[in-house]
Amino acid sequence: MREIMPYIWTGIIIFSAAAGVSAASRAAFRLIPAGFAAFILSLSGAQVWQQALLFFILAPVLLVFFRTFSRKSAGFKNPAAGSSAIVTQEINNRKETGEIRINGLAHTARAEEDDVIYETGLVVTVVRLEGGQAVCTR
Repeated sequence: MREIMPYIWTGIIIFSAAAGVSAASRAAFRLIPAGFAAFILSLSGAQVWQQALLFFILAPVLLVFFRTFSRKSAGFKNPAAGSSAIVTQEINNRKETGEIRINGLAHTARAEEDDVIYETGLVVTVVRLEGGQAVCTR
């Protein structure tokens, strides 16, 4: 079993890279360093349980660390209530469309009133956040 582990870890690295490319969150990319560390350990002749232990300890640590680091370095902020935003895609609750831009970041949006439509280019005010969407009014 020990002699096939480098191939298994290579497969995990390739699968993580492919999943990261196809997924919107890119979280699978964060598993590549854990797979690589287990791969190196397998080449050094370590037991299979040691390789797996390293992978399963390192993977969640990397997931949490890189998520925290990337959010902080990107300056990620949810739009605050009272913020002004520009409509970049028509906000129409009936068609379930709408997007606004605040500080260069795009957010999905909907109107506070169902029968109101906000055209592209209008300046709106964010009233609150609901389920990840900015609820806007004029």
